[in-house]
Amino acid sequence: MKDFCKKCKGECSNGVYTFWWIIRLAMVGLFIKSLFDDPFLPVISFEILMNLGIMFVWEICMFMPRWTVFRYIQPLMQTIIIIADFIAVVTAYLFNFYYEVRLWDSFLHFCSGAGIVFFGYEFACALIKKEKKTASLSLILLCSVGFSFMCSTLWELFEFTGDHVIGLVTGNLANAQFWSYTRLIGTDKIKTIFEYMDIGRYAIMDTMGDMFLNTAGAILGFVILKLYPYRHKGRFRLDFILQKNKVSNK
Repeated sequence: MKDFCKKCKGECSNGVYTFWWIIRLAMVGLFIKSLFDDPFLPVISFEILMNLGIMFVWEICMFMPRWTVFRYIQPLMQTIIIIADFIAVVTAYLFNFYYEVRLWDSFLHFCSGAGIVFFGYEFACALIKKEKKTASLSLILLCSVGFSFMCSTLWELFEFTGDHVIGLVTGNLANAQFWSYTRLIGTDKIKTIFEYMDIGRYAIMDTMGDMFLNTAGAILGFVILKLYPYRHKGRFRLDFILQKNKVSNK
């Protein structure tokens, strides 16, 4: 059991790993609460459960073979995922921010567009380190921005598929992409960042608004990393980025 826990933890510090589990247990508490809500909405419970699963990406990576690129990604990425995931669920489930706060969804899309550029940066650097190669900062940033665009598109596809599947399985309307205009009447979410003019165009305007915000965030992330490319210490160091010669994999 000790060896199993050690492998799950990987090279993550005890303090950080404890923090992860505190947040995960809080998410479990939210899931249990959703099961006893009046009225009980299976859609909400299912969404919380999916978000809880995302919080275990690190452990999944640690059980992959050592030659995989995921073993070279630093634990900070899992910390960011857990915090962002928890904030999104709490603000949506407990405080209903997505419907009650005018630009909350827009703010999260903008931040995610920028944040995923940093994830792409880490992923590209991990791949380079695994292959014991070097690359220019410009090439890494190009990959980082492309990764952000890919994830933003996949997220919209995920929401679309999730709404459809959850609706078929539970019989309840899932509205992650805000398809239902009638559910938005009387809430701050009735407004999108673009004027939709026609009710029939509401869903597409909301989705395209998200894509524009993701793009703006990605541009911001690119500018920040272009001006201030950061590095790490130890096994996760990134000081090889601007070097022309190979570095050892220590």
